Amino acid sequence: MPKEKLYLHCKTYNWPQSGGLRGKDQKQQKFYGYMSSLAYKDAKKRAEGLAKHNFILDKELSNEDIMVAHNPQTKEVIHSITGSRFNDPKHRFRDIHTDLGILAGVSSLGKRQKEVGDVISKSQKKYGKSADYVNTGHSKGAKIALDNSRQTGIPAIAYNAGSSPIGALTSRIANLFRPAKKAERVHYTTGKDIISKSEQLLGDTKSIVVPLKKDVSTDLAGLHSIKHFTGQEGNGAPGSGVHKKNIKKNKWLVHVDQIKRKNKGMKYTEILKLASRSYVK
Repeated sequence: MPKEKLYLHCKTYNWPQSGGLRGKDQKQQKFYGYMSSLAYKDAKKRAEGLAKHNFILDKELSNEDIMVAHNPQTKEVIHSITGSRFNDPKHRFRDIHTDLGILAGVSSLGKRQKEVGDVISKSQKKYGKSADYVNTGHSKGAKIALDNSRQTGIPAIAYNAGSSPIGALTSRIANLFRPAKKAERVHYTTGKDIISKSEQLLGDTKSIVVPLKKDVSTDLAGLHSIKHFTGQEGNGAPGSGVHKKNIKKNKWLVHVDQIKRKNKGMKYTEILKLASRSYVK
């Protein structure tokens, strides 16, 4: 049986697990959603979260932009790619710059895309051809995970992937001249998130709409939040989700919301540019 089919026919979630994409529907959704959320954490919390599922953090390959985890029993290797970190002063404007690249359809030319790709290449050399690799990520991380999957053939599970009409169409045109490598690529989305709407409607992935969680706000940040997908504690990216009662709203996304309301009909790329000029740390 070809190796690709091992990914598609893996239906179990509880141990012992044989690798692959960990089943279908909510089991797959929640597991990789949790793994994607861990990418936003520091090394200690990453390791603690991974240990709950018998995974080990690869401290040699992992960095702030990507978490590499492996399971010695199942031979799974997960590349969990970090999304936007708007609450972190160290990364905020670098991430905004990358987001603008996604909206303009030139994210594949970005430095961060190449750096993450280099780590994934090293991971493949380290763990070898017998390992079951999966890319996963939320928002910007999801976009990078999907783009790398098209280049490498590694399966990908994405959540509310950052996208734009220009980027989605550019990708389709590029595939005519340089076809993407075959792999299982699944995109989980809330269906109401404008940031991932283009990937849902125009992308080449299989999009699955997930019902909104009732305890997450319905503003821009809430609709885009990874919290809709994990189903476990310890989830959530800084600035990517807002709990109505317990989590303070992200100032940058609140500012973007304000600019959006004042400039109805303006393209989202222009809204982000306008917001970045007037935003005060």
